[in-house]
Amino acid sequence: LAGPWRRSPLGPLVFVTGVTAAAIAGDLVTGTNLQFNSVMGYTAVVGARYSGLGNIPFALFATSVLLVVTSIAHRLVSAGRRNVAVGIVAALGGVAMILGGFPGIGSDFGGVIAFVPGIAVTALLIAGRRVSIVKLGAFCVAGGVIVMTIAYLDHLRPPGSQTHLGRFVGQIFTGEAFEVVSRKLGAMLGTLLNPNLMPIVIAAFAFLVYALLRPDTASAGVLPAAFEYSPTLRAGLIGALVSGVVGTLVNDSGAAVLSMALALAVPLTLSVGVRALGESARSYAEAGQEPASSSLVSRSS
Repeated sequence: LAGPWRRSPLGPLVFVTGVTAAAIAGDLVTGTNLQFNSVMGYTAVVGARYSGLGNIPFALFATSVLLVVTSIAHRLVSAGRRNVAVGIVAALGGVAMILGGFPGIGSDFGGVIAFVPGIAVTALLIAGRRVSIVKLGAFCVAGGVIVMTIAYLDHLRPPGSQTHLGRFVGQIFTGEAFEVVSRKLGAMLGTLLNPNLMPIVIAAFAFLVYALLRPDTASAGVLPAAFEYSPTLRAGLIGALVSGVVGTLVNDSGAAVLSMALALAVPLTLSVGVRALGESARSYAEAGQEPASSSLVSRSS
């Protein structure tokens, strides 16, 4: 919040999400050494995974990517280049999704299913299009098709070179996949029944949905100021929320995915609103002293 990037309301958000996305992407392409036995990664004690992108880092990665690309889109839309902004969101989001799901890099099955609708919803909203339940369902199906295609191509490799994605395809052919899916479903449902985690997640999720629908009454003007300053930020926040919800349903970490996405996105969005309100107050003060000042003209336009 205090670096030289603070001069822009979006500066702290871009810094935090940019560093987070770059750190995780760098780790993915260098063997995911930072994931193993880390606070946010996976552990040898649990033994659920030993390489690739874990579910909690996925939540951080997807949320960071969506927020940082919508910050880039903010400048492009402000310059009247909306179509370019949509293309940038789709392209950068697509690259991040491939890094997260590609065998031997991220190898994250559920992450692809969750990331695709988040990217698509963000791009559609920036383009000024409406998002329906049918479209959202189609995006989730598209995510499933993409990850199954990746998994099948992985399955075609020699058994010793396959990741768990390719082995899952083999388990489908042998009839063992139902046991795997049932185990992961049970683990996900277990997080939804966690008495310590779920009340917090439900409260945060309900507040965020309410704040998106009625921002004036939910945040004392902070969220409206953030969305007025950067309409694309609202698209990125909704996209991150979509990825978090879908990620909760398709990953065995369950509610932990959504809670981590909210923990990253909400404070950063509020910081944009607070700084936008401060900037607006300064503009009005300057306008009171110099009604014809260039800053007032710029702000009004």
